[in-house]
Amino acid sequence: MRRRGNTTRHVIGAIYLGFAAAAVLFALGTWWAGRLNPINLLVFALATAGTLPVGLLAWQGDFLGSPGMDEGQREMSRAAQSDAFNVAYLGLYALFFATIFFPQLQSAVTVGIGVLLLLVTLTWAGGYMRRRWRP
Repeated sequence: MRRRGNTTRHVIGAIYLGFAAAAVLFALGTWWAGRLNPINLLVFALATAGTLPVGLLAWQGDFLGSPGMDEGQREMSRAAQSDAFNVAYLGLYALFFATIFFPQLQSAVTVGIGVLLLLVTLTWAGGYMRRRWRP
C-alpha cells in the first residue's frame, strides 16, 4: 500500500512539474519568436508559479489539499492563504484607487491584475513552502 502512495505522489508531482516545464519552454519559444509582451510574460509566470511549487510539494508527498495532510500542515496552509488574501486585498485596493486618481493608468489595469495574481500565487505557495521547510 505504501508503494502505491509513493507512485501516486510522484505521478501528481510529475504532472505539475511537466506543466511548469511546458510554461517555461513556451515562454522561451515566445521570446525567441519575438512575441513576448507583458501579458504573455505574466501568463507564463503565473503558470510556472502556480505549478512548480505544487509539483515540488507533491513529489515529496506534501501537496496542498492532500487528504493526508496533518493538522500542522493544514494550519500552515491556512496561514499562507491568509497572507495571500492580505496581498490580494491590499493590491486590489491600490489598483482601484490608482485608476481613480490616475485615469491614464486604466489601460495598464490588465497588467496590474496579472502582477497581483502572480504576487498572490507566490505568497500562498511560497509562504506554505517557507513554513514547511523552515527549521
